[in-house]
Amino acid sequence: MTDILQPILSFKALYDLNKCIYRSLSKRIKTFPKVWLYRKQISLMHTFFTQTINTPVAKYNPRVYGKIFQPYIFCGLSMQKKMQYLMGHYHYLQNNFSKDFIRIIYLDQSSNLRLGKIDYDENKTLSVMLYKPSPGFMKEGELSLMLMDDATQISVFSSTFIFNKENNITRIIIGRIQGVPSRYEHGDVLIKELTKKMHGLRPSALIMFIFQCISSSLTINEIWATSTESHISRCSNLKRRNEFKMNYDQYWEEFGGIKSSEQHYNLPVAYQPKALTEIKSNKRAMYNRRFNMLNQLQSELMASLQKLSS
Repeated sequence: MTDILQPILSFKALYDLNKCIYRSLSKRIKTFPKVWLYRKQISLMHTFFTQTINTPVAKYNPRVYGKIFQPYIFCGLSMQKKMQYLMGHYHYLQNNFSKDFIRIIYLDQSSNLRLGKIDYDENKTLSVMLYKPSPGFMKEGELSLMLMDDATQISVFSSTFIFNKENNITRIIIGRIQGVPSRYEHGDVLIKELTKKMHGLRPSALIMFIFQCISSSLTINEIWATSTESHISRCSNLKRRNEFKMNYDQYWEEFGGIKSSEQHYNLPVAYQPKALTEIKSNKRAMYNRRFNMLNQLQSELMASLQKLSS
């Protein structure tokens, strides 16, 4: 954070902004003292969005200001670090993506982008979608990646993340992963079908491959991912603590993740396919089909990201 003098928003401006952040009257009454106490930080963010990068993102989504008062990305982050992550993400988008990308994701209502697809069966497609996180996942990042089964409109796997650049190191930081939502009774059946049709590749592995393709296309240096204990639902002031059951650590380690701190894992930034010599001869044909499928998807992802780049 810079120490240069920043214009401080007036009492009225902060009051009006608080009304936009929190729609409930009782919530606004409860939170305004905090907004006033941290008016310098709120004003700094306001200057950043309205002048430094000159984007209407915060105008259309004022709740972004309220994220500095909540658990965000990892448990235990300081307010300064939350601000750094939030502003850093949008600064990265401003420098690396087109205005159309920002408009579609953050300004248009219920919009998303399809980056690529896999035709896994006759008239059946799995789409790779990029979109703004739904309200329930906004504490875990600013972008969501989803594998959508087009036939059933079921999200078979999704993840929420931010872009971050610090000390000339560009990162993807993953705050959430989720399989098929529990409200779908036959989600496990769909996952088994997809895995079979995708030549033994599970959706959970596919989304890691997609992150690695994005990293390659955008020259990302590192991929960080929250540990189980640092997931925001484990924060002591959130009611979801006892509801969180997924073992993130096990998931990251399955894909070569190395725990770098109590907060996060470092994930392989590049995809490393198995050498054919390491594959049993009776499975080589299946792996060749898988590699061809992934190569085609990678080409689509690269082309889409190139079009969206500024």
